[in-house]
Order: sequence, then C-alpha cells, then structure tokens
Amino acid sequence: MNSSPETWDSCVEAGRQAYEKGCYAEADQILARTMERFSSNAYQRDMVFVDLLMVYARVKRERNEFADALSLYYRALSILQMKAKRERVMIARILQEIAVCHCLSGRFFHAREKEKRALRILDEIYGVESQTVDDCIIRLACLSWVLEDMDSASVYLEKHLRHAVKQRNLEGQAMVAPTSMLAQVHYRIGNYLESEQLFEQAREFFQEKKKLAKEFSIIGNQLGMSICAQGRCEEARRLCRESAEIRSECYDRGEKLDKSEVINDIADFYCMMGDFKSAQKLCESAESLRWDAPEGSMADKLLLYSRLLTRLGHSEEIERLSRRVRELKQIAS
Repeated sequence: MNSSPETWDSCVEAGRQAYEKGCYAEADQILARTMERFSSNAYQRDMVFVDLLMVYARVKRERNEFADALSLYYRALSILQMKAKRERVMIARILQEIAVCHCLSGRFFHAREKEKRALRILDEIYGVESQTVDDCIIRLACLSWVLEDMDSASVYLEKHLRHAVKQRNLEGQAMVAPTSMLAQVHYRIGNYLESEQLFEQAREFFQEKKKLAKEFSIIGNQLGMSICAQGRCEEARRLCRESAEIRSECYDRGEKLDKSEVINDIADFYCMMGDFKSAQKLCESAESLRWDAPEGSMADKLLLYSRLLTRLGHSEEIERLSRRVRELKQIAS
C-alpha cells in the first residue's frame, strides 16, 4: 500500500464519512486498518495523523469505548504539545473532547478540570470577550452546578452574563435563563438579597412576552422565597398568590403541569395561610425536582447537565448526551 500523506488522508476521510453517517462499526474497521498500516510510518508527527486520532477517538466515544477514546485523544495531545503555538487551539479542542468523554462516563470533576485547561488556552488566544471563550464558560458553569459547587457556578454565570450584555448577543427573553439560574445559585449560597435582585431582573426580561407562561410564575415563586428568607413575609405571600393564579391560568389553557409545579401550588397555599416555613421547604423541594437530579444517579446528573446547557442556549453535544442518558437508563432497568 502506498504510504504517502495523500493516501493516508483519503483513508482518514473514508473513516470520517462512515462516522458522519452513523456507521460506527464500519468507521472503526477503516480507521483501525489505517492505524495498523501506518503504525511505523514517519508521518506520525504530521497533522494528518492527529486528524486520524481525533476521528478514531470520536468513533470510539460513540461506541462507548471511553478508555480507548481517551487514549487516542491523549496521543494526539502529546503530538500537538511539541508543535508551535499555532496548534494551541487544537489542544483546547482536544481537551474539550476529553471533557465530553469524562461526562459521558460520569466523571464530572475530571471533565471540569479539562474545561478549565481549555479555558486558559482559549482566553489567552481569543480574549475574554470571544464567543468561543463564553461557550467554555457556559460548560464550566453547568459542570459546577452538577458538582454542587455553587460558588464556582456563580462566578462562571456572572462572567457569562457580562459577556452576554456587552456583546448584545442575548437580550430580553434570552436573558431569562442565565439570570434566573444565577439567582438560584445565590439563593442556595444564602445570598438572598442578590438572589432577589436577579429574580426581579429575570421577571423584567420576561415582561416582553405578551402571554405570561408558567416559567414566569415559577420565577415569581422563587422570588417570593428569597424575599421570605429576608423576613418580608407579607410581600412573599402576595407574590406566591400571584404565581398560583398564573399557574392556574396556564392549566386552564391546557398546559400540562409537572410535579414540581404542583408542589409549588401547595407551597403557595401555605404562604396564603401564613405558614412560611412549610412553604419554603416545599419550594426548595420543587426547585430540586425541576433543576437537580437524585444523588448517586449518573444518568440523572448527565440529564441535568444536558438540560442546563439547553437552557443556556448551548446545544452542542446535546443529542449525544441525551442518547447516553437513554442508554444508561436502559442498563439501570
């Protein structure tokens, strides 16, 4: 077989096409043969070999062979780290792909460490105001949330919001999700005044929508809990009553209410009766059902990570994450 770079490149491309079609077994065979034929080739330090390693790693990842995928990614990293600075973007990209592998196998702490390394590289290359850097910050915020590191989650979400406002790539309705998420983080930390201010901002962003939705009522309920935690219980009672009325209207329009919203309705009732302690416990339980996952369940944590990314408008890898959740749930059952 001719071992020229052109032949090598055509083999990689054939494997890539099979991968993009979803023919992972076929792609695995093509790329395994390519790796074997060129195992002692002098071109192993070329970028085409890095490309081969990257494609093959993705195939292994799709087949849930995470150890093999990580081995290939690290091999590509070792080649790139000996090259010039121009390859640093590729290094960051590989680190992020390694992070995905760690997520899919439930190692969220390791995933966050790789994303942190990628962020340092991308920040130096593009600067803090780039969309590429902001995408990395979003993933770090979500991973910190999953790891229940709310202090770090607040730092990353605040950076994301500053970028969003400065670049004006998020306005009005699109600002609701990051603002309300940051408000929830501050509530969990115990920063009730900051939480109140952010929930108020989220409600203001929501006002642009002519027809109020159930999400608006949930934010109102969370705002009420922040206010109640500061001792302004009558004001909290009013907000919770309004939230209950809005959810009732949504239900009348035929919208399905999930379990968390039913619990919020009960919490509203306790607020109206003046039993704020019970209301607060119920609201925190509802928030847990809506945004958190049961501890110890890797599938549910992965699902939470996927949902958080979706809320923040970062849909890359969502399908792969959702597919992995389904696989894990099937294994568990």
